[in-house]
Amino acid sequence: MLRGIDIYSGDGWPLNAHGKKCFAESDFVIAKATQGTDYRNPSFVHQMRGADKAGKLLGAYHYAEGGDPRKEAEHFYATAKAWKGKAVPCLDWEKGSNASWGDKLWARKFAKRTRELWGVWPLVYVQASEVHQVAACYPECGLWLAGYPQDRDSWTLPVYSYSSKPWKSYDIWQFTSGGEKMDRNISPLTRAQWEKLCVGEVIGYTTEAVRYLYPEPKADRKKRIVRIPAGSRLTYIHEKSGNWRKVRFGKRTGWVYRKRGGAVVLKALKK
Repeated sequence: MLRGIDIYSGDGWPLNAHGKKCFAESDFVIAKATQGTDYRNPSFVHQMRGADKAGKLLGAYHYAEGGDPRKEAEHFYATAKAWKGKAVPCLDWEKGSNASWGDKLWARKFAKRTRELWGVWPLVYVQASEVHQVAACYPECGLWLAGYPQDRDSWTLPVYSYSSKPWKSYDIWQFTSGGEKMDRNISPLTRAQWEKLCVGEVIGYTTEAVRYLYPEPKADRKKRIVRIPAGSRLTYIHEKSGNWRKVRFGKRTGWVYRKRGGAVVLKALKK
């Protein structure tokens, strides 16, 4: 089991003595990045860099204000995109300051836009009694469930007594904010599984034609990086621009054109 804390601007950086103790005992740290479409946590970059330097697994979260879900997702990405592929994106769905509390589709819309921008689905945080509000995010999104049976200042787990339906279980359980109000979490994930949430599924492709890998979309042919032999194996790394797809070929990264009759045709590999 992984231990972790989630922090926000009020925790600042560096953390206070109690926060430092919890930080030292943690495997992962999830920092608040944004709220709504205007707010940015002024300590976010320092908190993320500090956690990264300490070798912690990383997460970043957005607190929903219930405005336009796409715009809130875009604000979140614009602030936290430096951590794309390194941190798990998360949506914090709570009642406070949330104009769309009770809307059962808002979180799904936010999650879908986050998937388009980050290349991965976010985890969704919600209190145990309101899981039904974010159920539309199942099964693509993981669940970050909040429930405090005892709310002690301790890593000792209380008895779990909540329903996570439609999810079979949680990816993260925030089980206490006791003591000096430092949220403590537990996760059944392994480090490898956590890291996979950061980068998503690696999709393999083969080429059906002998064409070229370019450094960027719409690049001139003279700027090509390498000629790709037919039947070569490529890895799609979750970025696109029109018909262009960003891929990895050996040790090289660049763009190929996915269109029949165009520069190259990609064919998904069978697992």
